[in-house]
Amino acid sequence: MSSTLKKSEIVERQTMTPRKMNSRMAAIIVALAATATPLFAQIGHIQVDENGNMTINGNPGPPGVIGIEPISGLQALCYQLPGYAGNPGDIVLFSGFEPPSANERSDVIRFPGNGNMYFFSLIDDQDPNPDKADVPALPPLINPNVFIEEIGPEGNNNATWTPGPGGIGGDAANPNIEYLFISDVPEPGALALTVLGGGLLLAFRRRR
Repeated sequence: MSSTLKKSEIVERQTMTPRKMNSRMAAIIVALAATATPLFAQIGHIQVDENGNMTINGNPGPPGVIGIEPISGLQALCYQLPGYAGNPGDIVLFSGFEPPSANERSDVIRFPGNGNMYFFSLIDDQDPNPDKADVPALPPLINPNVFIEEIGPEGNNNATWTPGPGGIGGDAANPNIEYLFISDVPEPGALALTVLGGGLLLAFRRRR
């Protein structure tokens, strides 16, 4: 009888050991996955423009929609941040192409700290096709604020902002965030005319 019990115990141990090993392996895999997930989920690059287009780490993000910015009470193009509040403050873009009455300020990107950012862009009265972010006047600035000069020619300019964990729009869990704000995008018709004009000029020079 005792030998039978010993054999059954041996069989039980042999059958239970792989299960225990599998359970331990599963627990280790879950723990590793939980540790690795925040690393791969970190936000590195966010790009937005004046027409509601957003990309996050190169992938399409939630489109911008017209909403009420809570501090000014004004309408603006609202983008939802990917899972973090964003440190409050204003990013102010300026350009030498803007009229003097605007103090060369062309855009304000506001982070109220509520998980959204709001894009205000000073409208060009001569533009027959205003962008979604265009407004007749920029809102009064809040503190803190940072001024960034746009780069690129008028009609195709942008600005980059890297806040770090404590800067405006930043997040402690995503310390490497970089924003690219596309202030102006050439209209398809204008771009086609530019290409056509360049082609005609080249043909004219060749004939001469």
